[in-house]
Amino acid sequence: MIAEFRAGPAPPAQASPPPRQPSDWVELLNAGAAPASLGGWTLVAGDPGSKMADRWQLPAVDVPPGGYVVLIESGVV
Repeated sequence: MIAEFRAGPAPPAQASPPPRQPSDWVELLNAGAAPASLGGWTLVAGDPGSKMADRWQLPAVDVPPGGYVVLIESGVV
């Protein structure tokens, strides 16, 4: 289950130097009674049927029952 996410806007093209923006991230909750593996799952931004959609392969991380994992652009927190 997606518990929370942040998708920041792109900085203005004319900004020089571009302002530092916090990373996009998503927090996942395992609401089940057993560990859940993220391996083999993909996050998709946009229309899943579109070839233009951004896709991120999730890392092979096990989330314990009732546990959370935060995924950021550069990895797992």
